[in-house]
Amino acid sequence: MARFSYFARDSAGESIQAIAEAPSLQHLVSTLKKKNLVVISAREIKEKVRREKKKTVSIKLTHISFFFRQLATMLSADIPLVDSLKDLSTQGESFPLSKVINELRANIEKGSTLSQSLAKYPRLFSPLIIATVKAGEEGGKLQNAFEQISAYLQDKLALQREVKSATAYPLVIAGFFVIALAFITFFLIPKFETIFSEFGVALPFLTKMIISTSHFLFKNFPYLLFILFLLVSGAVRYNHTKSGRRFFDTMKIRLPLIGPIFQMSSLSYFCQTFSILIISGISMLKCLEIVGGVSGSILIEEATERIRLGVIGGSDVSSEMRRFSIFPLLIVRMLAVGEKTGKMGEMLTRVSEFYRRELTARVRVLTSVLEPVMLIGLALVVGIVVIALYLPIFKMSGAMGA
Repeated sequence: MARFSYFARDSAGESIQAIAEAPSLQHLVSTLKKKNLVVISAREIKEKVRREKKKTVSIKLTHISFFFRQLATMLSADIPLVDSLKDLSTQGESFPLSKVINELRANIEKGSTLSQSLAKYPRLFSPLIIATVKAGEEGGKLQNAFEQISAYLQDKLALQREVKSATAYPLVIAGFFVIALAFITFFLIPKFETIFSEFGVALPFLTKMIISTSHFLFKNFPYLLFILFLLVSGAVRYNHTKSGRRFFDTMKIRLPLIGPIFQMSSLSYFCQTFSILIISGISMLKCLEIVGGVSGSILIEEATERIRLGVIGGSDVSSEMRRFSIFPLLIVRMLAVGEKTGKMGEMLTRVSEFYRRELTARVRVLTSVLEPVMLIGLALVVGIVVIALYLPIFKMSGAMGA
C-alpha cells in the first residue's frame, strides 16, 4: 500500500487536506469521489530509504545482551513491552542503542511486532535473535525468549574471549620477535660491520651470511613491504569470495595447536544456536536455514545447507550430518539420540557445553606450551646472531694476543 497526500473539497465547499493509503493514485481518487469529495491535488509520499552506515551503528555485544536481560526482567515485573522500551531508551549506556530502542518502540506503536521491528536492523540483530523473539511472540513466552537470547550472547562473548586469548598471546610474542629482529638487522649488524671494516679482519662464514642478509633486507625493505602489502590485500579480497573463505577456513582448522581451537569454537556456536532454536519451538528446516550462518565457518554453513536439502527430501538430520567430516562423530551420535527421544535441544546443549570445556582446557595448554617454545625460538635466533657478530671479535682478540 502506498501513502498519498491529497487536497480536496466536500459538497459544502470545505477544504480537506489529509493523508491516506491506497494501492494506487487512481484507486484513491475513485474512493474519494464515492465519498462526494472533489480531488484538487494528490501526490504519493515517497519515504526516503535510510541506509544503515556501519560506523554509525557500532554497538557492543555486551550492551545488546544487557538490553535483552533488562527486557526479560521488566516483563517478569508485568511492565508492558512498549513502556519497557521507553524506560530502557533513557537509561542505556550506548547512545546508538538508545536510538534504536526508540525506533523499535515507535514501530511497535504503529502496529509492528517486535520481531518485525528487529528485522529492520540485520547488522545488530542476527536471524537467531529475530527467530527466537518471533517464536516467543507466537508462543506467548517472550520473557523466556529474551532470557535465552541474553544467555546466548553472554556465552558467545565468553567464547570469543577464549579464542582471542588463544590467538592473542602468540601474536604478541611474534610481534616482539619481529621487533627484535628488525633492531638487530637494521641497527646492530650495521654497527658491527663498520667496526669489522675498520679493523680489516677476515669474517667467518656465519658472520658473512648474517651481514649479507642484513644488506638484502636493508636495500630491498620498501619492495618487500610493498610485496607484503599486495599479499595481505590480495588475501583479504580473496577471503571475501566463497572459494577464498573455504580455503582459509580449511587452512585455519589445519593449523597445528590453534586449528582445533578454531574448529571447536565453530562447533560450539553451531550446537548452542541449534539448541536455542529447537527449544524455542522453531521448525527444523528454519533452524537449519539459520544455524549454519552463525557458526562463522563456511564449511559448516555449506554442509548445513546440504543437510537441510536432505531433510526436505525426507531424511534425518543425523543421517545427513554423518556424510560430512566437519561434524565429529560425537555430534552425530548425540543428535541421533535426540531424534529418537525427542530431546534434540537438550543433547545439543550438552555437546555445546562439552566443546566449551574442551576449548578452555586447550587454551590453557596452548598458552603453557607456546610461551616457552616461542621464547626459546627467539633466544636461539638472537643467540645465533650474537655468536656470528662476536666470532670476528674473538678472532681479533686471539690475533692480538699472539
